Amino acid sequence: MGRTTGKGFTEKQMFDQLNCWLMEALSPSNDGWTQKHYMDILREFQTLLNESLPAKEVKFEDVPDDEMCF
Repeated sequence: MGRTTGKGFTEKQMFDQLNCWLMEALSPSNDGWTQKHYMDILREFQTLLNESLPAKEVKFEDVPDDEMCF
């Protein structure tokens, strides 16, 4: 079993759900409205992540060795 999120979902459950929404959003067997529904959900997650994560990505090389946690 994977680590749980704050809401009791495991990481695997979260990734599985996101993958399901992605497949539905891109599925040619779904009509445009259904694809849009799933794409809207994914875009909402994307917006939340973009607003919540730091703008600058920390590169491995940018962190001094004495600050690394192994």
